Amino acid sequence: MESGEWKRIKAPFPDVINNVSVGGRNSRVERKLRRKLPFTSFHVGNKFTLPKRLVENKVLVELLVPFRVCTDKDIILDFLKENDKVVFKYLQSNRGENIYFITQKGNRYILLDQKKETILSQQAFHNWLGFS
Repeated sequence: MESGEWKRIKAPFPDVINNVSVGGRNSRVERKLRRKLPFTSFHVGNKFTLPKRLVENKVLVELLVPFRVCTDKDIILDFLKENDKVVFKYLQSNRGENIYFITQKGNRYILLDQKKETILSQQAFHNWLGFS
């Protein structure tokens, strides 16, 4: 981008391609790149399936942060009782978006969203979760 406008340039291919997308058919561009360049990664899973596979295969389980897939209020509240602090991250989000740090202090909840801290009552927290 130059002076706020996109400018088309010719650039050489990189030496290596990392983090190849998975699934579907290879595009024409990807097929061309595969003929010319080494690809260094393969898909091992996403933020849900990879830890699940590690737990199932008992590999590096002691290094995993405790996690739950939260589908209802009871799972969330029970997980908060078991852990002083929790982190919520939507399964569909990426690039560090939609990450929330929650700490429960009595009937209050401290919600940290990026750099903004909010203190919520129990009812306000339930509303934030989408449960009334």
